[in-house]
Parts: sequence; C-alpha cells; structure tokens
Amino acid sequence: MPNIDTLRESVHAQMTRMVREMADAIKFDCRGMIEAGEQLTTPEMVGSPVMPAIPLAPSTIRRKEKIGAISPSTPRLRFGELEESIMSGSLGEDSAFVAIEGDELVAHFQQFGTSRMPAARPFFGVSAEAKAECDAIQART
Repeated sequence: MPNIDTLRESVHAQMTRMVREMADAIKFDCRGMIEAGEQLTTPEMVGSPVMPAIPLAPSTIRRKEKIGAISPSTPRLRFGELEESIMSGSLGEDSAFVAIEGDELVAHFQQFGTSRMPAARPFFGVSAEAKAECDAIQART
C-alpha cells in the first residue's frame, strides 16, 4: 500500500500537469484566433464566444500586401510576430500563466483599439472553445 507522501506526490504531479495543459490550451486557442481572424465577444469574461474580427480597411490590406504580409486581409497577422509572442509557462508547481511576451503596447492596441484603429480586435482571453478544452482536461485528471 502506498504511503501518504507517495500519494501526495502523485496528486501534486497530476495537478501540475493539468494546470500546464490548460495554459497550453489557452495559448494555442489565442494563436488560432489570430490565424483565423477571429475575436472574442467579451474577452474579460471566461468562456466568451468567438466571432469573426471586424474586416480590415482596403487601405490597410493594400499596405499589408506591399510589405508581403502572410495574409493581408487577416487582422493582426503580418509576419506572425504577435502570434508567436503568445506564450505559456509555469509559476511554480501548481500555477501557470498565458501571456504576450515582448511588445505589450502592440498587444494593448489589438485588444482595446487606438484613436487610429477604434475597432478593437480582442483575442486574448479564454474563449468558449478553450474553456471546454480546459474542462475536458480537468475531467480526465
């Protein structure tokens, strides 16, 4: 029969793995929203539905075409820097994070808009899809 310390270690390892898997699920969901040109309806609420982002202005699309963007008509996607900057990691043994590394100003503009780009294209948060995946991870742990 396993002793209590062995059981604690096993439970702790499972919880740590679950938290990290959930952080990765949210990270990949945010990256997917960028690629698909989607945005959250209410990013501050966990489990927000996803909808298509507001289309770019024709002048923006032309400007992105001139610089050789990956997908000129997709909001937030030029060369993939913002997408690649979404990371997840561990904050000790029982907590994890999902964050935008590097250019916080650009991320802020995308999330909340600017005077030149009043239509925000929020993508950073927990979508209904990511919440469902996190619930599935929790259920199998």
